[in-house]
Amino acid sequence: MNWMQGYGSKAGCHTGNPVVFEIDGVSIHAGGHSRNGGWHRMSPLPDLAIGPAQVMDNPRATVVPDGWSCQGYIGGDTPQIISIDWPDFSIPQDVHREFWLALVADIKANGIKTVSTQCVGGHGRTGVQLCILGYLMGDPTCLKQPDAASLIEHVRDIYCHHAVEGKSQQTYVAEVLQIPEGKSLFKSFKKKNNFSFTDTSDYPMKNGKKKEDKDNYMPKSTYWVEDEDDYDDGDGFPTTWQLHSCGLCGTPEWVHLDDPVPEQCSNCGAPEMMLSTDALYDMSGICPKCDNTVSHFGMHDDGHCIVCAAEEAGIKTRDGMVQCKKSKKFYLPEFMNVETWVSRDAERTARIKKEEQTKRAKDKKAKGKGKGKGKKGKDYPAKKKKQLNNKELKRKQEEARLRITQRSLDDYLEDRGFDFDGMEDFI
Repeated sequence: MNWMQGYGSKAGCHTGNPVVFEIDGVSIHAGGHSRNGGWHRMSPLPDLAIGPAQVMDNPRATVVPDGWSCQGYIGGDTPQIISIDWPDFSIPQDVHREFWLALVADIKANGIKTVSTQCVGGHGRTGVQLCILGYLMGDPTCLKQPDAASLIEHVRDIYCHHAVEGKSQQTYVAEVLQIPEGKSLFKSFKKKNNFSFTDTSDYPMKNGKKKEDKDNYMPKSTYWVEDEDDYDDGDGFPTTWQLHSCGLCGTPEWVHLDDPVPEQCSNCGAPEMMLSTDALYDMSGICPKCDNTVSHFGMHDDGHCIVCAAEEAGIKTRDGMVQCKKSKKFYLPEFMNVETWVSRDAERTARIKKEEQTKRAKDKKAKGKGKGKGKKGKDYPAKKKKQLNNKELKRKQEEARLRITQRSLDDYLEDRGFDFDGMEDFI
């Protein structure tokens, strides 16, 4: 399978921190922290290390307060660190062309000789860094590339064929370097609705088109899409759900924002459910079968990733997503119940529907109490009284009139005695 039509196998690709570019005396290295790479594994350490905050904020090196005397006794020098807000499979959230131009100028002005680029696996986000730095720092072959697609293919040829992993990343490279985007290197799927965590390479779109506000339009890069009330945060993770996990046994549990957070773990009963959504971005695990990097929650109990486990179970997968048996939509593997292969969203929808059906049945049963035939008195429905036929009503009215007449006759006889002549007066 062509890896560009999905993630494909990453077995046998790069490890460590190979040198990708040598430009004007500056060596640019690249590596993935989960593939024996990262600046902290370089010897000697680089002058500058750059990468997403996900890995740069965990330097795996001794850190002490500035100015403390013990700082001088730490082995090796800590490089200059640049940590970027950059989610996995996505693009920098607050860094644009001007930042990269200034960075290249800083590298030259500060005499930097070694640069370490990195991310978790050393593929998508690392590839973007290599494309940008190689081009802006003046690598001759990079400058010959007519568009972003060609530049990415060149970086794949000299570094790793998995470099740059999403269409939004390709678009970002083109806009930072102000070159044409070129042909799309990523297969896209037509969506029928807004609900999508099926494509981790793009921000949400509506009916295949980007949402535009004509009244408050402001020019934006084509990789930057207006916020929408959608289930996808752009990295494939649903914004209306949160992942909690047990602090004792680690059991994960997805919780919808409209539902209460469980007070205790469903597995061990411990009252230590912690918010763990950020752990989904920690792609520190490696599947031994497909060699893909996954989060801790993306691993199956059989030791493989959930995607591989799904394929073994005969469940359809696509682009690292798993198809829900109930809704037939594709979801992040972490969002699936691996015992039933039903998504958490589909489970919740079915549960709510069942609860509503049960409530309606109870309400109907409660309304039916006291409606049995032959019951009279206070509980006898007024509707039944109205349904008595006219003949019955007339019969009751006649009985009442006779009772009144009989009482009147009794009172008259009591006053007059049994004077039958007086009967004519009464009658």
